[in-house]
Amino acid sequence: MNHPKILIAKFMLHIQANIKAYIRFVAMLLFVTTLFSKLWGVYDLIAFSILFVMLIFDLLQRNYPKTPFEAFSYYIFWIVAFFSIIISIYVQFNYFEFEHDFAFFHFPIKEVFVIKLIVFIVSFIKYKSIIVTNTILSKLWLVVIFLHFTSILLNSTYGFETWFYNLAIISAMETLVIIFTENKLLIYKLTVIDFLWKKK
Repeated sequence: MNHPKILIAKFMLHIQANIKAYIRFVAMLLFVTTLFSKLWGVYDLIAFSILFVMLIFDLLQRNYPKTPFEAFSYYIFWIVAFFSIIISIYVQFNYFEFEHDFAFFHFPIKEVFVIKLIVFIVSFIKYKSIIVTNTILSKLWLVVIFLHFTSILLNSTYGFETWFYNLAIISAMETLVIIFTENKLLIYKLTVIDFLWKKK
């Protein structure tokens, strides 16, 4: 039986090795807590600040997810952020009525989920791993995700639904091209036609 100190040491090593993933999980918990606790009456601005910090964090090259666990943390943060925003709006405006049951599909998320799910399944079959592309298009789409989510969060009159949807399709097509043309999982750079990709 392992000594408690050994278990603690192993746990600390695990945290250190996956610190970027745990930063995303902590940010996710802060974001959800802020939205639903209505912290200090300026919860929307605090939630916006958390999203902005995580946008910058995920755009930095050194924070590119290099393990399946980090990739999972990347996806789960943005997925949970979206649904937290929608649910908080439902709660705030009491939209839990039959005519609003599927209102969140108007943002549009249903089609984007289907598109990204197809890419996820294809990539998992090919590489047996979760991948996060690090191309110009993927970074641009992340920025649009941020803009779209914050426009909903701050009740902005300017929406990014069209950009959100169109870039999701284009980015997914680029990822599929990468998957079908490369046998090894890559650390991606620039675009699908960049021939200076680094092999893992």
